[in-house]
Amino acid sequence: MKRMNSALRARTAALATLMGLTFASAGMVACGDSGSNDDGDDPIDIAEDTTVEADTTPEDDTSEPDIAVVDTTPAPPAYPEGPYGTTYLETMQDLSFYDPWSGLDIKLSDYYGSDETKIILISGAAGWCTACRYEGWDLTHVYEDYKEDGLEILYVMYEDFQGKALWRDEAEIDADFTFMNLWKDLIESGPFPDLGPTTVVYPLLVDIGFHLDEYFDKSATPVTIMVRTSDMKIVYKEVGYASGVIETHVKTALYAQ
Repeated sequence: MKRMNSALRARTAALATLMGLTFASAGMVACGDSGSNDDGDDPIDIAEDTTVEADTTPEDDTSEPDIAVVDTTPAPPAYPEGPYGTTYLETMQDLSFYDPWSGLDIKLSDYYGSDETKIILISGAAGWCTACRYEGWDLTHVYEDYKEDGLEILYVMYEDFQGKALWRDEAEIDADFTFMNLWKDLIESGPFPDLGPTTVVYPLLVDIGFHLDEYFDKSATPVTIMVRTSDMKIVYKEVGYASGVIETHVKTALYAQ
């Protein structure tokens, strides 16, 4: 009886051992199927995969944002619309004159609505005109006395000593520039030796194309035109030079507004 029990226990132990091997083998097959591929690569244990996906979350942008620069400088007022005229209290058109020393154009619209310049005095002159030289000398003193009160003078040449138009022929520009310097020297030397020399500090310009032609007959040169910058209307106009009269009209234009 004891031998039977021993034999039974031995058979039971052997059976248990055989079943354990079978379960272990079945478990290995299951793991292999879940981690292998058709190419026979080594199985990958998903639980142990340490691959980190790229972080697509944008990093904090520490750069300064683009800031649009806004020009807060007020635009100059538009020049008064026409109709334009050439006589008293008519609006003067926006003429442009050339500064041969700076190479720039000076326009009447540069002064429109100005707080500093109240009156523009335009003197149209020619090199063959002796009276123009006298007026140029007189205006140096008027300019000195009234510039701070709002007077601007544009002394404009349209022809040289021989009546030739200025800055119309490129081959003659050097001669034109020489003439402008000579004319400036003549004004500063003064028409009357006993009055002494003076200095031209107002703009000495060129009327290229003679735009002042429609304002006067050049046979009676110079022409003097005063324009009020608040509305660009002509407040004084005179053809020919009358000594001592210009200053009176300048004061009237500046202080009687």
